[in-house]
Amino acid sequence: MDSLLKHDRINQLLSHYKGLLTDKQQRILEYYYEDDYSLQEIAEILSISRNAVHDHLKKAQEKMEEYDAVLRLTTLSIDRNQWLEALEQTPLTDTQKQILEHLKKVI
Repeated sequence: MDSLLKHDRINQLLSHYKGLLTDKQQRILEYYYEDDYSLQEIAEILSISRNAVHDHLKKAQEKMEEYDAVLRLTTLSIDRNQWLEALEQTPLTDTQKQILEHLKKVI
């Protein structure tokens, strides 16, 4: 998987499953994906080895993929957004536009 696509996928997974990870996994993922720290920088901050940081990243990513395989929150979210975008490109009545705006707020 392309690095940019992988980064985007992890961010999508984080938006749904971050709270299900351990505090340490959350911090490591934040440092790596949100703050753009290197493995070495994270290792120094947490006083663990670079390899341990790598292992935590890998396990957290695997865990989120497992959650998504069952719950499908990320996949369903992507599908909903694609449908909403398609509707926005379609000529709609005023009532339909109001419904679409309401849907965008609650989804």
